[in-house]
Amino acid sequence: MLFSRREFLATITGLPLLAPLAGQASGPLNAEKRYALAGTILPGDQTPPLKKHAVLVDRGRIQAVVPALSVKDRPVVCLGKATIMPGVINAHCHQLHSPEQRAQRWLQHGVTSIGDAAAPLAALPQLIDSPIGVTSTAAFSGPMLAPPG
Repeated sequence: MLFSRREFLATITGLPLLAPLAGQASGPLNAEKRYALAGTILPGDQTPPLKKHAVLVDRGRIQAVVPALSVKDRPVVCLGKATIMPGVINAHCHQLHSPEQRAQRWLQHGVTSIGDAAAPLAALPQLIDSPIGVTSTAAFSGPMLAPPG
């Protein structure tokens, strides 16, 4: 079986940790099923943490974040006081400035946010252009705070 980068990362980082809880949801969690992970969600934008919400997953892909009590169409795995981040953050990127580059290289593979501390001054306007859901959002400092070279 071939896995996408997103499915691979989800499998090695998150899903095995949930295996003991899978019995609460009708069977083991895997990339072929639909389920919801409920807890406190960090959406990754300017929104504060969302308590009592769930991340809807369908065949290994995140569909949406919704209030946990509204989920009626799939098993819900309640993670109690766990905090869920629906996406991966790559805090050390270089030279992927345009929204199109970030969408193709990162967002399509589950990386929702990047950090680029050494971007040239001319690239900052492209990094500012970070529409949520269209490209990976960017945190950056530019040459003002980065050491020379």
